[in-house]
Amino acid sequence: MGTLVKIFVIEKDEKLAITAIQEAFREIRRLEKLMSILIPDSEISKINQAAGKDRVPLSKVLLTVLQRSLFWS
Repeated sequence: MGTLVKIFVIEKDEKLAITAIQEAFREIRRLEKLMSILIPDSEISKINQAAGKDRVPLSKVLLTVLQRSLFWS
């Protein structure tokens, strides 16, 4: 989504630290696939494509994010 991400891990065990970093980036990629307007088949793109025409089923994760964004906006 064009966001710069820095991940800092404080862990004596290098393997655990690397695993934690890899898992964090996996989660970022997972969320990007749901919410990026730059990925044509992301859930957000599907919503935008169907705007005013049709309903789009949403994952629980995306629904929660959208509800929270409305709450805080």
